[in-house]
Amino acid sequence: DCVSFNCLADALPTSGDYTLTFRILDVDDTSKSYSNEKSLAVHIDQAQIKVKSQDTIYQYTQWQPESEVTSLQTPDGKKGDFRDVSVTIYKMDGEQKVPVDTVDTKVVGKYEIDYKYLGLEAQTTLEVIPSSAHIGAHNGSFSVGTPFDPKRLFDSATDNDGQSIPYSK
Repeated sequence: DCVSFNCLADALPTSGDYTLTFRILDVDDTSKSYSNEKSLAVHIDQAQIKVKSQDTIYQYTQWQPESEVTSLQTPDGKKGDFRDVSVTIYKMDGEQKVPVDTVDTKVVGKYEIDYKYLGLEAQTTLEVIPSSAHIGAHNGSFSVGTPFDPKRLFDSATDNDGQSIPYSK
């Protein structure tokens, strides 16, 4: 005899508790059917990784791959752990992508950073740009017993953008 097996359930569009009814019908004798109900807890997968689409930093700035991540969530919506993210970094050499271990912030250039987390992928580009930061000072001499004033040796300073910074800052 042939037995037909049907699972009677609607689509499960939201999280929550559902009851599934499994019914077996005897195709030769439709008056014979067997059913069983089972509970099913449905949880919407809230896992996500979001990164900045692009970023720019100045030379000699400290940088870590996690600084580009704007959101990292586990499947149940809790804050994710960056240690579970795999990161691949490529130095852009024209149109070529060259795999590297880290972003070298001492050298001006562009990087592509790929992130993988729980089967999800995200990508950002990072550009290291020249810094115009500078501190100028000169040598000096002081007499024993004279108070030392470092301002006397200071000439000038500029920030990353080349804007003048006064000694007081």
